[in-house]
This record gives sequence, C-alpha cells and structure tokens, in this order.
Amino acid sequence: MLDFISMIVGVISIGITIGSDIKAYTVGVYNPYLFRMRMDYEWKKLNVISYFGFSIPIFIIQDIFYKFVYIAILSFSMIVSRIILNYKCYKLDLDRRILFETFIFSVIFITIIMIFYTLI
Repeated sequence: MLDFISMIVGVISIGITIGSDIKAYTVGVYNPYLFRMRMDYEWKKLNVISYFGFSIPIFIIQDIFYKFVYIAILSFSMIVSRIILNYKCYKLDLDRRILFETFIFSVIFITIIMIFYTLI
C-alpha cells in the first residue's frame, strides 16, 4: 500500500515539473524575455523541489516491480517532455540553451539516482 501511495506522489511531482515547463513555454510564446527569466529562476526553483518529490519514491518503494515501473514512467515522461519542449522552442526560435541544459541535468540526475539505488 505504501508503495502505491508513494508512486502516486511521485507521479504528481512529475506532473508538476512537466506542467511548469509547459507554463514557461506558453509564457515564452508571447514574451521571449519573460520566458528566459521564468526558465532561469522559477523553473529551477520549482524543479529542485519536484526532483526531490519524485526521487523519494525510488527509495521508499520496496516491491521491485513497482520500482522498475516507476523508474520507467519517470525516465520516459522526462525525456519526452524535454524533446517536445526543445522542438517547440526550435520552431519559435526561443532560447534552446536553457532547455538543453535542463535535459542534460535530468539525464544526469536519473543516472545518479540509479547509481545510488544499485549501491543500496
């Protein structure tokens, strides 16, 4: 039961992260300067909180099946959201450097979690 609850909390955190990305993107459509400000400050602040939110279930979930399903959801959703946002920013000719950095950060973050998980 605890596995399932922590999985739901993690999925909500993933949703918040992707939602903040999309919100920053929609603001950027109308105001590219505000988009950069929002991506630099608000996005990073919110994402640090939600990164912790969706990394905690990896350590709480005991059932190995739930753990792998959750990590698969996490990896897939983050990579897909970054690809979509990179594509949309490319079409709008917005600042893609920030999105590329966050994509790399996401991949590194997942890798670090996986290394810690295998050590524990």
